[in-house]
Amino acid sequence: MQINFFERASIAVVFLLIFTASFVFAEEKSVVTEAKKSSFKVYFNENAYSKKERDKHINYIWKQWVTKELKEEDIKLFKISKEKISLIIVDLDGDSYKDIIATVIDNDYYCGEFGTNCELRLFLSKVQGGYRQLTSCMSVFHIQPIYILNEKVNGLKKIIVNDKFILEFNGTEYCNEK
Repeated sequence: MQINFFERASIAVVFLLIFTASFVFAEEKSVVTEAKKSSFKVYFNENAYSKKERDKHINYIWKQWVTKELKEEDIKLFKISKEKISLIIVDLDGDSYKDIIATVIDNDYYCGEFGTNCELRLFLSKVQGGYRQLTSCMSVFHIQPIYILNEKVNGLKKIIVNDKFILEFNGTEYCNEK
């Protein structure tokens, strides 16, 4: 069987695209690998804090996030409960106050149809009390670790999520740096 010029050209283009995509992916992966060297790893709900402290933060997030976005009947419909809120408590801005990275796990509303890519919210502590809520342009696979980098952008530390995306604070929300 003989391949004509157009078929050969098509095959060449496909190989070129595959090669380019693998190069770009490898470059992005190496950037993330380098960034991880100056970071620390945290998992949801595995920080060293007491049940009392966790419950305090869960209640705040429930009141300031979930019940502000959804009506009571929607909370029941999507089976969202305080037990499904996962937290990471960490200082993102270096002010010695505890900030919160939160997600609501295992439900269709916040995590999509399969319950794995969950919306990420950040709550920055205010000196005078309470929190300032930030959004993220990225969902997280909630069983993956999150890496907190020492490097800051616009006053807040960079975060690596899903083991491949570096999120930076753009002044309003955390988004992928690219």
